[in-house]
Amino acid sequence: MYEGLYRKLPSTKAYLDRIGMDAPQEPDEAYLDRLILAHQYQVPFENIDTSDKHLTVSLDTEVIFDKIVIRKRGGCCFELNALFLKLLTALGFDAWACRCRVLRGKDFFPPSSHRAALVRLNDGIYFCDVGYGGPQPACAVKVEDGSQKSSAGQTFRIRREDDYWWTLLYMSKSGPEETMQFTMMPEDEVDFVPLSHFCFTHPDSFFSSGERVISRRIPGGSVSIEDNLFTRVLDGVREEAVITDEEQYRKLLIQEFGIKL
Repeated sequence: MYEGLYRKLPSTKAYLDRIGMDAPQEPDEAYLDRLILAHQYQVPFENIDTSDKHLTVSLDTEVIFDKIVIRKRGGCCFELNALFLKLLTALGFDAWACRCRVLRGKDFFPPSSHRAALVRLNDGIYFCDVGYGGPQPACAVKVEDGSQKSSAGQTFRIRREDDYWWTLLYMSKSGPEETMQFTMMPEDEVDFVPLSHFCFTHPDSFFSSGERVISRRIPGGSVSIEDNLFTRVLDGVREEAVITDEEQYRKLLIQEFGIKL
């Protein structure tokens, strides 16, 4: 019933070509950092299938591969980080999925609704994420209390909460911001089926509202669409434009996100 979740990548090379990367000579931290940044530059976070087309999100490997690699779309965390994990293991990394709860912007204790990846390197375990709308680390961050790392003009820190949970903090100009919590316990692919269903169907979930969310990291900042508002942040300068019609929306998708519907 869930066989499609466990299929291998149809083509590792095609995936690397999609994000403009070569295979590593050595699967180390330096390569992992470049891989994450390249992925965030090339593959946007987007929920167009559910917001615009009212489709069900499939977690089958071949379906996600066709969407992201062949058709050059983006996806949500359950798609992006699932496929990214397959890429990591295909490249020789010791990697597994982890469950997360998003804290940013919440005034309550939220349920788990996000997935990321953990990678074991020679000196420890690293947190990796290419499927969060932002802010997200543009690199791998070592899972160690007080560990801190900067990339692409942003800094993130890890804080240990207890025996099970760790918190990722975004070090903004106004101070540390709790972004998400994650657990290091390995999660199986099938464990994300009910979490994905919750995110896209439960009335308390943001994504069930049908609001359009698209974002991509660019050198020096980011571009995003939230509902009918396009935003570009470049070198700290923020520009906004209201999307007034379908033609303008589709032009922005092509020009800013590389998405052709």
